[in-house]
Amino acid sequence: MQNQAKSRTVNSAARIKHAVKAGESLASIALKEYGDARFARLILTINRGEVPNRCDGFNNYAFIFPSQILLLPTTDEAQIYQRQFFTETSRAKFDLAHYARPAMPSDCIPSAVLDNFSISGNEVESHFEIESSASRLRAQAKEEQKQAAEAREEQLRAAKERAEQVKAEFIRAEEARIAAQHERENQWQAPAAPARPYLHLVAENTTAAPSTIDMTPPAAPPRQAAKRSQRQVEIADDHELFFSQGTLEITSLSHYCRLMKFEAMEAQASLMIKLQVFDQNRWQTIASYVVQKEATQRLAHYSDGSFDFVNLELPRAVVKELSVSDFNRNWKNYTKVYFNHKEKIRLEQLTGPANMMMHAV
Repeated sequence: MQNQAKSRTVNSAARIKHAVKAGESLASIALKEYGDARFARLILTINRGEVPNRCDGFNNYAFIFPSQILLLPTTDEAQIYQRQFFTETSRAKFDLAHYARPAMPSDCIPSAVLDNFSISGNEVESHFEIESSASRLRAQAKEEQKQAAEAREEQLRAAKERAEQVKAEFIRAEEARIAAQHERENQWQAPAAPARPYLHLVAENTTAAPSTIDMTPPAAPPRQAAKRSQRQVEIADDHELFFSQGTLEITSLSHYCRLMKFEAMEAQASLMIKLQVFDQNRWQTIASYVVQKEATQRLAHYSDGSFDFVNLELPRAVVKELSVSDFNRNWKNYTKVYFNHKEKIRLEQLTGPANMMMHAV
């Protein structure tokens, strides 16, 4: 208590104000002013409204900061506290870690706390200097946050512009591809007749005359015209999807297979889910679900332009979910069916004339 008398004013019955310095803690202040660190609990009790309790994830501690003003107990209060609470076991039970956390220079200094106390002399200048430094730091932090937000907005704007450019380039490329396809289809012509007459062998019939020579050129297969018209309709449908009012989603399932889903904006309007493969330099639909106002159909498309379909008596929402799940799970099987059918047609075209010659002989 001798050190206490040196640090006190003449009026020992009045509480004095203590400005916290960097590195001080409640325990160090109590040890310096009263000679015992256990007086930190009394200092915390007097300044309960000004010293918050915080946690660093492991321990709770009393938080003080540089330039904070604390009221220290009077000599009489310290003596009464010592007589009543300083016992043999109080030192063992005293949680020194709770009061030993030092005030750090980087601690935030609330300006409202500084306004509650009046200080004079050099202390005022130091408080103003600390507060102005803290204000500059806060302003600098706000400015950095503002610049970071502007940089993020600029990046998002640039990314959006790049996405729009990619979308526009994709649409232009698709338009050029479809236009080229239309031009090739329009330029399609039947093969020119050869200089020599056609020799068409007619299969021998047991009830008719022997094999004769037919001089008329063979007619184009009836399914070929249907094939061309079907392809033109399909290309026109895909072309219109890019310019229709609705949402168009294209999902890549592999480097040669994709899922195209188009849904019109109007309620209960068209809904088309197509499974396509890249064949003969274009995207060929091999299976599709089509939902119209009148009916819902499931179609299987083949390489020669023909297709099979079945009517589905299912709600629109169920068909939408069923088609996407079906194509995502079974797209490999659908591609196998398509290419196997294509190979079968090709073999039939190659072996058909040979069979006819063998039968004629």
